[in-house]
Amino acid sequence: MRSFTEDCHPEYLLLTGGEPLLRPRLVSALARSAREAGTSTYLLTGMFFARSGTIPGPVLRAIADLDHVAVSIDGFHSEFVPRDQVFRAMHLMAAEGVDLSVQITGWGDDDPELADNVAAVRTEFGDRVPVLAGLVQPYGRARMLPRADQPASADLGGPCSLAAWPVIGPDGTITACCNQAAVDGVAVPGDGRPGHLELGHAARDDWPVILDRCLTAPLLKAVRVLGPHVTARLAGATEDTTGYCQACWRLGESPGTGQWAASAAGRSVIALMEPRVADSASLRGPAGFVRRQGSARFADLVLLGSEGG
Repeated sequence: MRSFTEDCHPEYLLLTGGEPLLRPRLVSALARSAREAGTSTYLLTGMFFARSGTIPGPVLRAIADLDHVAVSIDGFHSEFVPRDQVFRAMHLMAAEGVDLSVQITGWGDDDPELADNVAAVRTEFGDRVPVLAGLVQPYGRARMLPRADQPASADLGGPCSLAAWPVIGPDGTITACCNQAAVDGVAVPGDGRPGHLELGHAARDDWPVILDRCLTAPLLKAVRVLGPHVTARLAGATEDTTGYCQACWRLGESPGTGQWAASAAGRSVIALMEPRVADSASLRGPAGFVRRQGSARFADLVLLGSEGG
């Protein structure tokens, strides 16, 4: 964080967990340091403190230092913090001028609990609060199982929109991808993290170094611009058909993929496609991102509270 400068800083700093507000003074320090450099802060919380009926002073001070707070509401969280208590705390935060949104997770687009939570938020806040609806995804060994909505043999081609989100994991390792298996270092059995997704370590690498690696690493750029399946195909490597992320993780197993991405031919293809991929993502906008990565049914709700939303 101390390496952020006015001339070189990320646009956003996302604080997630676990529960980041268990360390409210650290959250405040990070948010203030980020603001000095020009970086906006976003925090995702499970609202553990809402059970008290008030917002503890250290938590409220930390929230006041942030630019945006996203609140998790779903069956997993409501087991510990009832929804009405979360809403009460959100009203208290809104009265303090806190910019809010809600993140809801469901089992699928047809999950009745997901629909019920979405309806409750819209009723309570009158469409003034954006809603990001995500879906539970397989993790661990389950990610290798076929799914009814996504056969294991499906070719989920296309660029990876998540290969440009540097994430600091619990051990300080920074990955270029927010996939939990990659962050936890369990993506590749026996090897841990795929080498092309590892950007460095928070204890030794500053932001300019991480940014440069993220933007210029040839194989990482290929994944971001072409996607893992197309990259493997063009490099003449064996494609992994068990899933999109699995195909990415296996790219590093073949030296030829990295060599192709760094070659004149690879760089030419990537340079040709990069502006087109960026334009396509821009045209799809926030709702398009959610439609691809989360709930297609509720994707447009991410625009609530914005102009034209």
